[in-house]
Amino acid sequence: MTIRLLCAYGQYPLNAIVTLDAGTEAGLVAAKMADTNTAGGVAYVAPQPPTVSASRSLNASDSGAVLRCNSASPITLTIPSGLGAGFNCAIVQMGAGKVTLAAGAGVTLNTATAGQYSTSAQYASIGVLPTGSDEYAVSGSVGA
Repeated sequence: MTIRLLCAYGQYPLNAIVTLDAGTEAGLVAAKMADTNTAGGVAYVAPQPPTVSASRSLNASDSGAVLRCNSASPITLTIPSGLGAGFNCAIVQMGAGKVTLAAGAGVTLNTATAGQYSTSAQYASIGVLPTGSDEYAVSGSVGA
């Protein structure tokens, strides 16, 4: 069954036309949060993760995102100070170019393998997780 949401639900906005599992849909319809009449609704299309093709600084809007880095050349992502409490993101090396994280002024990066802040190979992913004010742990498939 496909339904039209009468209010925002999770990642889906108001008036989105979605197909969910039958139990969830039935519950939303019973609670009058959705309707089986899809007239006037808008089909929901999930947003695509941002693609990075050149070196740049991370910014607050990258928090919580999966950054797909796609370049034949190396990419450096600089983590500046002041991104805010809770900033985190995941980075995936889609192309042949390695992705390296660099600490901006006043920023500390830590990893289990000292000095390794780059993706290890194509399709490797690394995470940037907050551990303090302007301090981050770099985890995942890292290399030199």
